[in-house]
Amino acid sequence: MRTIELSADPLTRLPGGPALEETVRGLISEKKPFALLHLDIDRFKSFNDAYGFDKGDRMIKTCGEILAESVLAVAGDEGFAAHIGGGDFAAVCAPEKAADLAHRVACRFDQAAPCLYKSEDRKRGYVETRDRVGRLARQPIVTVRIGVATTASRPLTHYAQACEIASELKRWLKQKGGRLSRFAIDRRRS
Repeated sequence: MRTIELSADPLTRLPGGPALEETVRGLISEKKPFALLHLDIDRFKSFNDAYGFDKGDRMIKTCGEILAESVLAVAGDEGFAAHIGGGDFAAVCAPEKAADLAHRVACRFDQAAPCLYKSEDRKRGYVETRDRVGRLARQPIVTVRIGVATTASRPLTHYAQACEIASELKRWLKQKGGRLSRFAIDRRRS
């Protein structure tokens, strides 16, 4: 049985982290160009706190469905979608398809995610939850942040390097905030 089948997430039915790593390592060893997209549902904890685990699972499943459909539509059989865990996802595609894939996921998520909120929260554009010290805080509707590492501008020689670049961009986008999903593609040269 291949790693892809063994590591599938029971909720999203997408392959998990081991299959993602196997896929990226294979592309690196074959010296094939690729883009690695790391996705995170931003402010997922506030949604989960406000609506509970069942609705949280629905949000995760929705994101997984959007990612899988988008990978198939943009990258076809050459693409790969994975659920790393919780609100974290990843995809692999050809470098020239990365922007289209990230854009499609971001737009589709921004259409679907608000539908999982109560109408009053959707109209207000936020939910109220308690922060870590017990204060009431307003948290905007969830979005996705997508960091993209690609071999288009510099070589990626190992899996951890690609993950770190994509994660760094994802963290940068989270710091910038905003009410719409966003993506950033690494264009730095070695």
